[in-house]
Amino acid sequence: MEVYEDLQAIDCAWDVPKSQHPIFWSQFQQTIGQQLRTLYQAGKVRLVLPFRHRRMAFPDQPDATWSVYILLLVPSAVDVSALVNELFHQDYLQPLQTSGTLRCVNRARTQPEVNMVYPIRHGVKGESRLIQTIEYVASQPEQRQDYYQSQYEFSGPAMRRLYQRDRVGRFMGIEIVERLIDSPNTPVWDVIHISGFTPWQAMRAVPHFWRAFQQSAAQLGGSSAWERMQKWSSQRVKVQTRSQQQLQLTLPDATQIES
Repeated sequence: MEVYEDLQAIDCAWDVPKSQHPIFWSQFQQTIGQQLRTLYQAGKVRLVLPFRHRRMAFPDQPDATWSVYILLLVPSAVDVSALVNELFHQDYLQPLQTSGTLRCVNRARTQPEVNMVYPIRHGVKGESRLIQTIEYVASQPEQRQDYYQSQYEFSGPAMRRLYQRDRVGRFMGIEIVERLIDSPNTPVWDVIHISGFTPWQAMRAVPHFWRAFQQSAAQLGGSSAWERMQKWSSQRVKVQTRSQQQLQLTLPDATQIES
């Protein structure tokens, strides 16, 4: 299985009305998408995962909505700031402003061990079968270190066991390092979780998840799985939604494509 911890991440969010999605994705393909493909072919972009979902907002910012999330993984040697300037310059953004609003662009990284990108059995070919959700998390700054550590030592290993047992097809954790482009009133989230299940996995998820998290808690000792998960509610605010991957604009990790 490929390890993605040595890669950098860039992500962005857009607010696109439901009626404008066909226009937005067509415009995206002709502008930023075309440049992404050029960079991908040159080895400067490793993969691109574009998603759309219903308009989301955090409870305390109901008018600050977004409905598109796009994740890029890029090699460690790439200058992220220069790449962002290349992709999000005015010539590309101007056409897109007629159908959507760019909310933010972030420098990011994958969470340690929480980088299970493709289904373990079918790899890239299995991606199209996944039912996917995206979770946006805003953690409390004073609780962030403890919350992150819980991901690394408790929930991350549990999800990896589930993945290795073919109980989940995709689970990725992305931590925001720096917001590079912002717009007024855009929520500041600091963790993204992307999960994907085949229909078969989704139907059987609950008992498998509970056993995996109990096992993680037992190995760590101390608090139970329930107590550890309950603690998160005081450490962060999250919003979560089903998402639809835009497969026609996805650029897969070429190193994972079987020849």
